Amino acid sequence: MHFHIRTNFNDKIGLGHLSRTSRLANKIIEKGFECSIYVDKYEKNFLNFNKKIKIFSLYQKGRFINESKDSHLFIQKTWSSPGIVIADDYRLTKIWERKILKFHTKIIVLEDLNTSQHYADIIINSNPTFIDSSKYNYNFSLKKNCSFLLGPKYSLINSQFKKQPKTKNFKLVFYNGGSGDLTYIEKLIRQIVKENKNLFFKTQFKVIISPLSKGKKKIITLKKKYKNINIIENETNINNVLINSSLLVSSSGMISLEASYCKIPSLLFQVSKNQFVDRISMEKIGHYLVLRKEALANKKKIAKLITLLILNYHRLKKITFSHFSVDAKGADRIIKQILSNNRKIVKNNSNNSNEIKTNQQNERKIEKVNDKNINAYLEMRNLKKNRQYIKNKKKISFLDHYIWWFSSKRNSFILKKNKKPVMFFYNDKTSFKNSKIVWTGWNASESGLSGLDVLWALKRNINWLKKKYKKFYLIGTAHKDNLFANSHTKFLGYKLIGKDNLSLIKFIKIKLKLSNKFNIYITKF
Repeated sequence: MHFHIRTNFNDKIGLGHLSRTSRLANKIIEKGFECSIYVDKYEKNFLNFNKKIKIFSLYQKGRFINESKDSHLFIQKTWSSPGIVIADDYRLTKIWERKILKFHTKIIVLEDLNTSQHYADIIINSNPTFIDSSKYNYNFSLKKNCSFLLGPKYSLINSQFKKQPKTKNFKLVFYNGGSGDLTYIEKLIRQIVKENKNLFFKTQFKVIISPLSKGKKKIITLKKKYKNINIIENETNINNVLINSSLLVSSSGMISLEASYCKIPSLLFQVSKNQFVDRISMEKIGHYLVLRKEALANKKKIAKLITLLILNYHRLKKITFSHFSVDAKGADRIIKQILSNNRKIVKNNSNNSNEIKTNQQNERKIEKVNDKNINAYLEMRNLKKNRQYIKNKKKISFLDHYIWWFSSKRNSFILKKNKKPVMFFYNDKTSFKNSKIVWTGWNASESGLSGLDVLWALKRNINWLKKKYKKFYLIGTAHKDNLFANSHTKFLGYKLIGKDNLSLIKFIKIKLKLSNKFNIYITKF
């Protein structure tokens, strides 16, 4: 049996498709089958491939125009050896696939976006979003009895790597995709020098340069200036770099799965549509620090965040290990399903709220906030209902939040109701004229939280503070228009600060940046 793989690479889409299909091709050959790869145009010695893989160019002259013409060229190349076709190319959809199936036995599609219609026997999408298969849109599949292989368990990861002896130096690796611009990395490294020079020289920097990378000269010039910058070029297995590094700063994409496999903490940037994965899915594979493309505009803040991550590395490392383990058996699973006649059954992993037992409807639990709550904390704070009564009504960006999170010493807690986060509350401490002062604040979820839940949590918080501090003043603030906040504050034993405490009122207003629209309450313990 012969396998034919249609894919492509260029300076726009990078090397991702070619890299993962070559890994699949290697596994196919290991199983004893023949395998060929077809691209638009291929230059010899561009990448080091298994010599048993035959690579062909479809376009000796001209370029890709449309699916129909491309399918005609592909059929011309493959008609003499009918077999199984694997397509990994955003340009190819149902039009191409229907034509190919007239000459070949099966067609397999590798996709990332879940936005195009396909006529395939098997569709593979390793996007972490589809750990929950109910999020997948099956309506784009037009062929009856199509099988779906969804989620990271079908990712094509290289299982081989060379582990080096441990060293004391912190190793920070930068990667900007197979065709990314290295100019940004060069500017970011220079900014890190300004942010913390001592830390910079204690850190070993690795910059991965791909064959299609732009701005190589600037990185080479920077390396000549700083001996602790290493350039990694012509590395066919990126896992060799990741497994021997401490922290990854990179554009997102396939490397997010490889980093999860290597268990390396990361700061990722989603710079294109095919890299977008929702927050919860990324957390499931161990990635808690994910920013959008627009965050790249602020190099100074990103440099500051990177230095904070190095200084707080022990915290970051703890949350990298995820509940869902990414392994390197995706190619084996895919080939097994291709050769099988059984349809892959897709399980719906969505939660059914009706499954909660009646006697658990009011189950409440308070937990101390940890670094795994970093994103949920901000999402709740940024809800409109939580911003309407505070001075800063604007949404806080994830970049600013991450910097604050790893700089702050705030004591925060989470209220869970039926295991679902419904409220975050916190205590901040300061001193005024030799007196300890603690003020509290809280943010509520969009739904599922009642007034009684709030009072229950805040009352227990007060009891906890009594045990922690022997003598202190507890401060509460409430916008004058927020009827609930004003009433619950009084219920918990607070009293409005009297005019005899003008100096304290002034201190609190400056400390919390409050306007005259806020009432300030106090209680002494």
